[in-house]
This record gives sequence, structure tokens and C-alpha cells, in this order.
Amino acid sequence: MNTGEKYIRRLEKGEVNITIKNLLKLSNALHVPLTELLSV
Repeated sequence: MNTGEKYIRRLEKGEVNITIKNLLKLSNALHVPLTELLSV
């Protein structure tokens, strides 16, 4: 997963979209089910 600070900042600003693959990696790293990450 591309987790560089620049990439994270661009995600937060809405300049880039996160891929499903990276969402899955993030949910695994945080030990949070993907459905919980997406239920905002």
C-alpha cells in the first residue's frame, strides 16, 4: 500500500481515490472490518 505522507494528504483532500485493494490492506492493518470502515 502506498502510505507515503503525500499520498495520505492527497486522500484526505479528496485529490485521489483509494482502491479496494488498499482499503482491504488498511482494514487489516487497523484490525477493523471493511464494512465498519465504510459505514460512515
